[in-house]
Amino acid sequence: MCIAAWLWQSHPVYPLLLLLNRDEFHDRPTKPVAWWGDGFQKILGGRDGLAGGTWLGCTRDGRLAFLTNVLEPDLLSSAKSRGELPLRFLQGRKSPVEFAEDLVKEANEYNGFNLVLSDTSSKLMVYVSNRPKGELVSVQVVPPGLHVLSNAKLDSPWPKAQRLGTSFMDLILKHRDEEISQEDMVEVLMFDTTKADRERLPNTGCDPNWELNLSPVFVEVETELGRYGTRSTAALSVKTTGNVSFYEKYLENGVWKEHTVAYNIEKRQRFLTDLMASVVGLSMKRGKSKADASKKADNKLSVKKGSEWVSKKPRKLKAAKDPNKPKRPPSAFFVFMEEFRTSFKEKNPNNKSVSVVGKAGGHKWKSMSEDEKVPYVTKAAKLKTEYTKKLATYNNNQSGGGSHAAGDEDESDKSKSEVNDDEEEEEGSEEEEEEDE
Repeated sequence: MCIAAWLWQSHPVYPLLLLLNRDEFHDRPTKPVAWWGDGFQKILGGRDGLAGGTWLGCTRDGRLAFLTNVLEPDLLSSAKSRGELPLRFLQGRKSPVEFAEDLVKEANEYNGFNLVLSDTSSKLMVYVSNRPKGELVSVQVVPPGLHVLSNAKLDSPWPKAQRLGTSFMDLILKHRDEEISQEDMVEVLMFDTTKADRERLPNTGCDPNWELNLSPVFVEVETELGRYGTRSTAALSVKTTGNVSFYEKYLENGVWKEHTVAYNIEKRQRFLTDLMASVVGLSMKRGKSKADASKKADNKLSVKKGSEWVSKKPRKLKAAKDPNKPKRPPSAFFVFMEEFRTSFKEKNPNNKSVSVVGKAGGHKWKSMSEDEKVPYVTKAAKLKTEYTKKLATYNNNQSGGGSHAAGDEDESDKSKSEVNDDEEEEEGSEEEEEEDE
């Protein structure tokens, strides 16, 4: 089945944070995340060993696609493999909108699917679904914010989707504008085996017991056809610097393994130039140059398997964070949202949707006058002043062998904080401007 949760264009460090669990029969042949594919466009992702498609993949030029199946009782045996949809988008050159519009013509040749297509370089994400049956194929631009996709429509209020969305938002607010460990996100959020109450199960037409077994974020169930459940879980992050990190924890022969593949998004112009060169046929010298460049790019990849690092080039490890170092303060918008979430929950106790809160908060902030924002701006400024004092004290305490490094880190934090205060306010005010279509 699969479930995915992601934060899109709403974080100062990560334009995209994505978590995804893939559910499948344990004996179905599957290849773990790796680079594969023919031609100029290589794909990074896992691969289905039977149909050859993928459920989540990305490319070096910033394209991304992932898929979940729609839970329904009757499936067409003659339908095309849904796993080919992400593959076709990643291998092609069409924009997410162009690909989605073309897909509408043949969407009914597939069993129920939810497909998300993105070009992170152009900050565009599109959602496509061919369900419910009998209705027009749904194509919509995904607005900034937090979204959850299980086996129904985007942001549907299924129990496990609501639970994952709430936990994800809590984790993001806890870390604010800090870097977030992918391993921690997976362990805390994606291995949740809590089942929903029977009275809250969705009415899909399937056996209620089957729906109950599929209601956790992490699925484990024995069936007549063999063991079924979560085969792999992934955390994919894209930073504002263009750095991509793809972490996967996967089940292989009954043993859980993990690895990470990292790379930098390359500029689109380089890919277009290489494509044109392959069409017109340049000299062998040019071909050799491209091969050398490809080798250099491959040498930058780092793959982590278990506790061992396997890489062609030694990876520079980050210094461990000092837990005593003061955390950067929130911007005025984040100060406002902490208060807004509490009041919204009191007024709407039955609401469980994180995206609804985010949209309401974004609209409210945007509609406020500058005078109405003054209390939050003032509080944010006060917190920043306190932070500056605490940081100065902290840096003074680091003197004696580490003062210079601490000072450099302080300057880095200061520049990020000053920039992000403005960016967060602007992004937050527009975060949920677009309504679901």
